[in-house]
Amino acid sequence: MIKKLITRLKNTYPLKLDSYYQDKKTNEIYCRFRVRNKRSHFTLSMSEINKGLKITENLHPMDVCIIGILKTNPAYFEIYGNNLDSFSNDHLFEKVNSNGLCFLTP
Repeated sequence: MIKKLITRLKNTYPLKLDSYYQDKKTNEIYCRFRVRNKRSHFTLSMSEINKGLKITENLHPMDVCIIGILKTNPAYFEIYGNNLDSFSNDHLFEKVNSNGLCFLTP
């Protein structure tokens, strides 16, 4: 039982993408990360994430997919008019099928 618990804890990702937003003044996308099982969090801009891609090794693959979508399409915030507020992942993904493929909503 202890071996299963250690294996489970080893396979979890220590960071989670908590939210993301775009700042109107700097026109930069910011991602807020939360440390799993802790109350601490930190915020990084998309340019800081691009400089140090090591952070993506500690994220779940779905969170990395969301960051990739935000990185390749920064005008997505302007389409929905959410320049300051973050929005839920339902706007980004229509569905995630059993193969783990991401589909953008129109």
